[in-house]
Amino acid sequence: VGDGAAEVAMDLEPHHFNPQGIVHGGILASVADTSIGLALRSRLPAGMTHRTAQLNVHFLAKGEGDRLVGRGRSVHLGQRMGYGEAEVHDGGGKLLARATATFIVLPAPGAF
Repeated sequence: VGDGAAEVAMDLEPHHFNPQGIVHGGILASVADTSIGLALRSRLPAGMTHRTAQLNVHFLAKGEGDRLVGRGRSVHLGQRMGYGEAEVHDGGGKLLARATATFIVLPAPGAF
């Protein structure tokens, strides 16, 4: 995490899969949201935080295997809003999803 980029990895367990043996879409969305959020957080000024306002996920391939990797990047950070993008891959590098997110930027609790 740093300089507007973040990479997160997740080892998959049986409870992350739906009855068809495919990684649940909510898991892919969580990895995307987390990687974008951390990328944006790396650029926030001291005393500020953010909240996801909108997350848009495009599922491109079914998730299988034992690992997910999300790579997020901060595209824009303003005083009140931020925007970022992410890709989620399986452990072998196959692209599973692309996502975009908009974040509300606000003072961290207790900061001011």
